Amino acid sequence: VAMLAEAENNHCLWDLEILFRRLAIERAAGIEEGQYLFLNVDPRIIKDPGFQQGLTREYLAEVSLKPSSI
Repeated sequence: VAMLAEAENNHCLWDLEILFRRLAIERAAGIEEGQYLFLNVDPRIIKDPGFQQGLTREYLAEVSLKPSSI
């Protein structure tokens, strides 16, 4: 929690969020049909200046995970 608060104070919450998300997706590569990856998303990232829509879908495609697996 402290790390997320510090990232928000330094205007890099999105950078940390996307790092967490990318690592989770990479580690979930190869999950079987019917298994799901649960991602915790901090709603504050939408206000972060670096926020970009669509990156999660790109990462999913890179590791051949369907968006329906999230």
